[in-house]
Amino acid sequence: TFASMLPERIGNLFSFVGMAALPKFAAKTRAEVRSSILSQTVRISIVALAVTFAYIAASPYIFAFLFPKYLDAVIYTQIYAFTITITAANLISAALLSQRLKTELYITRFLNPVLLIALQLPALLHWGVMGMLVARLISDSCGIVMSFILLFRAKETESR
Repeated sequence: TFASMLPERIGNLFSFVGMAALPKFAAKTRAEVRSSILSQTVRISIVALAVTFAYIAASPYIFAFLFPKYLDAVIYTQIYAFTITITAANLISAALLSQRLKTELYITRFLNPVLLIALQLPALLHWGVMGMLVARLISDSCGIVMSFILLFRAKETESR
């Protein structure tokens, strides 16, 4: 809980990007969204990666000040901090939603939790908490890649 608390709060700051982009994506055609989504995601991810590394560097001091009894959790929060970057990359979900790609949204919203569970169970048994954190990062990363693939493979028929 202590390891995930601060990175999740920081990641929530980046979640507004998807909601802010939703109306802009909705006003564009699918081809226009496809042409801009990769560069936008990369730019936001670079900023989020900088924030992630700043948090990783600051986390030992933050934990020493706020949670001095839980200094063992610093390594876990540093690993979990990479979810900040993954949260920022979820701009692709806004693109899927804005283009009314319901099937693609259902696929990503179903398969990502299934993959997470499938990865976390063996990871927990073999590597404990660290395995669960790495499984989360892997499943979230796969979800983003899957969303990109589904967006770019979606049929061109416009529903406007």
